[in-house]
Formats: sequence, structure tokens, C-alpha cells
Amino acid sequence: MADLSERVRTSLAGRYTIERELGRGGMATVYLARDLKHDRPVALKVLRPELALTLGADRFLREIQVTAHLTHPNILPLLDSGSADEFLYYVTPYVEGESLRSRLNREKQLPLDEALRLATEVAGALDYAHRHHIVHRDIKPENILLEEGQAVVADFGIARALQAAEGRNLTETGVTLGTATYMSPEQATADQLDGRSDIYSLGCVLYEMLAGEPPYSGPTAQAIIAKRFSEPIPHVRTLRETVSEAVAQALQKALARAPADRFATASEMASALVQVSASRDVPHPRSWPVPAVAVAAVAALAVTAWMISRGHSAPTVPGNTLAVLPFRVAGPDSGVWREGLVDLLSINLDGAPGVRVIAPRTVLSRWNADVGRRADVVDQDAALGVARAVGARFALTGSLVGGTRSVRLSAGIRDLRRGTDLGTEQVEGSADSVPALVDRLTVLLLRAGLVPDSAALPSFDLARPTTTSLVALKAFLAGERFFRRAQPRQAEAEFKRAVEADSTFALAWSRLSAATGWTASPHSPELSAFDSAALRFAGRLPVREALLLKASAAVNEWRPDAITLLQDLVARYPEDAEAWYLLGDACFHLGHFSFLPLDSMVQPLQRAIALDSSFSPAYLHLVEYAFLQGDSATARTLIDRLRRIAPDSPKAVGLGLAYALSWGTALERDAAQAMLDTGEALVLLTAKHAMNWVPDLSEPTLRAARALVGQRRHRAADRGNAYIGITVVYANKGWISRADAVWDSAIALLGWPPQWREGVTVQGELQGYPHPGIERAAGALGASSKAGPWGQILFGLYAASRGQWEDFQRAVAGLEKVRAGPEKECATGLARALRHFAAAKRAGDPGRAEALFRQADAAVSTSACYSGARLILEDLIRYQALLASFSAGHLDPAARWVSGMSPGSGWPTAAPLEFWHGRIAEARGDRPEARLHYERFVRWWADADPELRSWWEEGRAALARVTAEPR
Repeated sequence: MADLSERVRTSLAGRYTIERELGRGGMATVYLARDLKHDRPVALKVLRPELALTLGADRFLREIQVTAHLTHPNILPLLDSGSADEFLYYVTPYVEGESLRSRLNREKQLPLDEALRLATEVAGALDYAHRHHIVHRDIKPENILLEEGQAVVADFGIARALQAAEGRNLTETGVTLGTATYMSPEQATADQLDGRSDIYSLGCVLYEMLAGEPPYSGPTAQAIIAKRFSEPIPHVRTLRETVSEAVAQALQKALARAPADRFATASEMASALVQVSASRDVPHPRSWPVPAVAVAAVAALAVTAWMISRGHSAPTVPGNTLAVLPFRVAGPDSGVWREGLVDLLSINLDGAPGVRVIAPRTVLSRWNADVGRRADVVDQDAALGVARAVGARFALTGSLVGGTRSVRLSAGIRDLRRGTDLGTEQVEGSADSVPALVDRLTVLLLRAGLVPDSAALPSFDLARPTTTSLVALKAFLAGERFFRRAQPRQAEAEFKRAVEADSTFALAWSRLSAATGWTASPHSPELSAFDSAALRFAGRLPVREALLLKASAAVNEWRPDAITLLQDLVARYPEDAEAWYLLGDACFHLGHFSFLPLDSMVQPLQRAIALDSSFSPAYLHLVEYAFLQGDSATARTLIDRLRRIAPDSPKAVGLGLAYALSWGTALERDAAQAMLDTGEALVLLTAKHAMNWVPDLSEPTLRAARALVGQRRHRAADRGNAYIGITVVYANKGWISRADAVWDSAIALLGWPPQWREGVTVQGELQGYPHPGIERAAGALGASSKAGPWGQILFGLYAASRGQWEDFQRAVAGLEKVRAGPEKECATGLARALRHFAAAKRAGDPGRAEALFRQADAAVSTSACYSGARLILEDLIRYQALLASFSAGHLDPAARWVSGMSPGSGWPTAAPLEFWHGRIAEARGDRPEARLHYERFVRWWADADPELRSWWEEGRAALARVTAEPR
């Protein structure tokens, strides 16, 4: 092995410096090395020679490359791999924390809440990997690293290669796939494996964290495996009676001998663990108050506008919370370090046991509002008042003094409840060592009394979550200052400088995406590139930032668990304005698919503004909601406030343009016309989008959209989105033939597959919009091999709704042909949804049909088809379910189905939804409510196409019925 070490050292000398051996395992020898290009510590793992020979270099490198794309906060990323001098190696970040095995060796049992949290994090990592068709096969405490308290799963890098070589004779190498103590029964018998094998292994790990020993043990691997088949599943409460029955039942399910009896997915296991964990914690919101009528919704907006102009009371924040206040700085770079030290100390201290740091954005927003932006002229009482105002128990104040060569950093912590000081600490060093000084100061401050057990302190290394480049760090901190002040363009420039100086700076990539999202078009390819870079290095992120990134990715993927993830996040960080904003954003876009009303987004966005009234993104959806409600007064108040915060922001300018076009004075409308001719695309898109879903604002919406499509100076993608907006207006007015003519232009400019054209026609037909070319469109969609799973399920839904069962079977068969790649799991879920849908259409019993429609809806929701198209399919199924429920006289289910559809996601558009709201209200005897909805329907479709005239006549007759005096 000494010879191998020397070969490794020599062969990789130009890229890595081998510092020392960290350990040896059954598959590899692990070295601590330094990545010379990026000047960072890494773990370099060299496969045993006999294993390398069996795998082969080509197979190993090909398979391990697939795992390089795994980007998840709880998965240790793969940085590099290769072959040299006949050995194979791969490289991961070096994690200075301990493994779960080390923790269990020291403590034996973990606190219940922490064990559940760690297991949930691992389950999240497994769910992500399983969706990418990778089974780990060796989940055990040794492969779970604890980085700043967060679980990080290691050795996914080798799992894929071993999986590919499963059929080869690995036993000759002495390598065992898996560890007997944690191995599933099917893995022990060499059966075919899927993700449920990892679920079993994770169940074993959770059992050990709670009970202090694995569920099965024995003198040999064979003895352990034999017990697994011959003995009943052990009950964790036998060894630890404080474990709740709910937790014990979750464990029993994870440890079921048959895979079919376990959780179906790791995501399902994670949800179960979150549920049993949440039942023990301080309650946090799972849903939001639902106003009974639209008047209450307008009142909620009015409260928001009132709150903006008033002071806010201190938030209720539990625990030992700490506010890091701006530093007094005397010397160079004072602008960077005054607020930058707030960011850096907050990153470090938020990883300390028993301490919760108030988000820097919340602290600095309050600071700027109450005492201004110059920390060096504020007296101590005023500074401490800011800490009290944000609900902190402790306040950290300090100063930095120095020149170009050396600096002195000092800080103290004040217990605001007791009125006592915990002590003042001081460190000195070179001017380019501020991050290292912050690490030293953090330890001294915590030992001064903030953390009772100083032996439990983690290690601190700011370079890990940030960067080793001082240039990159200063640029990042400058970007944070600009972003907090609603200056996204300046922030974007600084964040770009940061990632140019250090391309592995995950936090800067994440912030660059956020800043660019406020200045770029919604579909800008830059955004996905920045998000991908942040995810690639997500293992370096601080805990809070990693959770934010994970939740944000769930929203971007339109995942059904996005809202739950964010509700858990705001429960963990209730003072974090950014987390509340993301929750509001998720409720706005995804809430109705969980049957949440649109106004469920109001409270989270109000909370974000209450915590940071200068956080400009939080205003956007509130303004759009005011447009939907026709509340011009609140819209004006919010837009005026936003323009004061960010006068040059394209979105603020765009919302002002929408207001001028909709409700402005003659002078404002003239200025708006000039802006339509000269404004940038994002301004016009923002204006168009704010008005797009309001049929009463069709004319100004068309003005904004036509200004975009008519000027070739705008990008094709922006013009394509404007065409989509035009189709929405036409559909809202019942002008289906006009919408039909525009779709070709939209699809061409957006670069969508031509099969989407047929898909749009089939969608409309399924939701009541007759089309003369429907048979041709449906046939083309069913015959196309390029339409993918979406085309097959649209074709299948159409066939089932028409009773064309041969075509239906052809659609199911088309979905089942998808055998590999990212579409396989998606197609499987859609095929299941299609079968439930067909069974519902054939069911004679209305109650049975209702249950089958619910199963079809759930199958689409959980199908792992992460895109907006999945939401369109849910709308299609829900519309058909609505028709069936209403026809059967089942008004409550019908009302639920119609509440789960949105005119913002495709068909149906606003008018048909108003019609069905009216029918349900009329059937319930609520004539005033029915009249309100029928009036809108009749007004909006007054000039509808002839094909829709009979529908409009039905609505007009209904309006006459509910308007007439009752006899």
C-alpha cells in the first residue's frame, strides 16, 4: 500500500498534493489532498487495484460521470475522477466534520428530534438520487457525514459504477456490495434492487440512532442476515420507551421484510418523518386563513398597504436568538466590513449548538429604518434597540480597527433579557486574514457564555461556506449590500465578480441567481445556469442557504412538496424574510394544485414585508393580486412604495406601466405609450403579465403584448411569451379561432416542438372548447413518436373521454414503452393516472368515479414529472372530475375540483371557471354568489366565437334565473 501511495503522489503531482492518508475501506484508500488549481482541501479516493481491474477504467469513468450531475445539499458532490498509472480515483470535497459513526460511537443514542432530522435529510438525498436512477447500496453511519450539523451522504460516486458491474464477479476482489448490518433482505439474497433497498438501510440507521444499536447484530455477516429472515422486526420502544408510537410505526414500515410493504419512495419516508417530528415541535402553519369572500381578500391587501407605511412590532422568535449588529469600522474597506461582518459572523454563529441567528436581511433592514446606515455614529442604546425590535435575546456589537497591513477585531455579546454582558473578546492579525479572524472571534464569543458546553462547539472555517479568495469575498459582501438595498443590477455585477474570482463560490452563485431573477426575463437561460452552478457546489453552503436552495429548486421544478418544504423552512427560520417570500411565491404559483386559495400567498408575503419592508421581490405578487381583485387603490400604494425602494428596477417600472395602461390619467397613458415604444422587454413583459389574467383588462394587456411582438429588437423568447399572453386574452374573451392563429407564432419563437400545436388543440377540446380539427390533432398526437409522455397522456385522456378504448390502450402502451432515462418514472406515473382516469370515466357509480378521479389526480401529482406541463395535466383531469361530480349532484366535490384549477396555468380560462362557480352556487341556493359569477361569465364572453355561443346563452339564461325575483 506504501507503493500505491507513492504512485498516487507521483502520478497526480501536477494536480493534487497528497498530504496524508485518512483511512482505508473495503473499496478504496482515502487521502487528504490539496487541489492545486483551486487551492482547497479535498478527499481523494483511490480504488483498490483488484477492484479497478474488475471494473475497468472505461466503465468506471463512464458510470461515475453520471453521478457528477447529482447536485443536492445532502449529497457529497463529485469534483473530479480519472485514471493514472493503472489506478482509478475520484475526488470529493473534504468534510472536516465527523461521520455519524463517530458520533454514535461517542454518544450511542441521539436526541429524538435530531435523529429524525438527520434521517429526513438523508431520505431527501436518496429520493433525489433514486429519481436519477441511482441506488446507493451502502447506506450506513460511516457514509453519512455531519457537516455543520447537516447530514451529507458520501460515496454516491462509486454506487453507479458498482451497480453497472453487478453482473460481473466482484466477489473475487473481496468486495462486498453493502454492509450486512444495514443490508436489505433482497440485497442479501442478490435479488434485483431498487430504491426501497436504500430505504431499508436508512431504517436500520435511524433505529441505531434511537436505540443505540442496530436492529440486528451477530458475530458474522451470515448470522446477521439469518436473523433478518428468521426473527421479527425489533420494536425500538423496547430499548427506548420515550420514542413515540408514531415514530416506531414509521420505523416498522421502513424495516419491512418485503419491499412492497415499505415506503414506496424515500420522499414518502421523509414526509412521514417530518410529520411525526412536527407533531412534537412548536406548531407552525400548514395552511393559511381563507377569507370567505373577495371583500376580505381586498381587506387583506389593504392591511398590507397600511403595514408598509407603519412601524412593525417585534416578531415573536423562539429560543436563544442572536442579532449581529453592524460593526464600527475605522480603516480601509469600511463599506465592505461594516455590514459584511454581520454576514460572516451570522454564517458562523448559525452553526453553533443552541443558537439561532436572526437573518442579516431582517437585522439590517430594521437598522436602516431605525438608525440609518452609519454604524460608527450610533449610540449603544439605539443599537441594542434594533436587536430588541427584531425579537433577539442577545445582541452582538463590535468594531474593526486597522490599516492596510494589520487589523484588530473586537466584539461583545449583551443579554438583553437580563441586561448583562457576556464579555468582550478581541483578535488581531493581518489585513488579509479577516475571515480567519472571524473564525477565531466566533469561538471566543461562544466560549464566553453563549453556549454552556464549549466542548460541544463545532469547528469554524468561513472558507468552507464562502471562499478562500479575499477578492471574491469582498465582491460578494458588496453585492449583498446592494441587493439588500434593492439595487439588483449593481448586486449582479458584484456577484459576477465574486464567481469570476472563485468559480466554486456556491453562495455567490446562489445570490447571483436571485439578483438576476429581478432584472432578467423569466425564461432567461442565465438563471438555470446560475442555479446549476449553485447546486453543483451546494455541499459548501451554510445550513440555511442550503435549505433555501433546496426549497427554491423544488418551486422551480413545480414539485408538489415545495410548499411543505417552505412551511418547514419558515418554521425553522421564522424571522427570515427571504424564506417567507419564497413561501408566498410558491403559494402564488402552486397553491391551487394543493387546493389552497390564491390568497394563501398574501400572509407569507405580508410577513416578508413586515420583516424587511425594503425587500422588493415580496411586492410583485401582491401587486398582481391587486390587479386580479380590481383593487386600483392598493395596487397604486404598493407600486409607489416599490418605486421608492427600487426606482430603476424593470419590474417596478413594468408594474407602474401596467397601472398607467389600466387606470392611469390621460397624461399617464400618454407616457405609457412612449414606454411601449422604447421600453426594455422585461418592463413590457412585467406589465403584460400583471394584467394578463384579468379579462376586464384585455385591451391594455393586448397593447403591451403587441408592443413586444411588433418590435424585432426584442429577443425571440420574449416575443414568444408575449404571443402566449395574446392567446390568453383571446381565450378569456372566447375568441378561440383567433387564439388558434396566434399559437403557431408563439411555438415557433419559443422553439417548442411542433407537436405542442396538436397538444393545445386537444387540451382545449377536453375542457369544453370545440375545435373543427380535433380528430386530426388527436390522431397526429397519438401517432407522433416525438410528443413524449405528454403527448401520449393527452391522447389517452382524449380517447378515454370519447370512449375510444383501442386508442386509449395504445396511449397506455406508448407510455409503458419508455424504459430508461429521466422520463421513465414520469411515464410510469402518467400511465397509472391514465388507467385511473379511464376507470373513472367507465364507472357507473358516481362515488366510485369520484374516488378514481382522486387517484388519477394524485398519480399525476406524484409522477416525478417536474415541469409546468404536469400542472396542465392536473387541470385537465380536475375539469373532467368537476363535470362528473356536478352531473351526479355531488356539489362539495365539484366545488373542490373547481377550486383546484387556475386560469393562470392554461385551460380552462377565467370565463368557464366563473360559469362553474356560478352553477355550484346556484345549486346550493346562493343566488347572490351565483349572480356575481354569471355576470362575469356573460360579460367576458359577450362577443365569443359562434362555436361557444350556446355555452354563453346557457350562462345568460342562468343569470336571468338568479336575477329574477323568487316566487
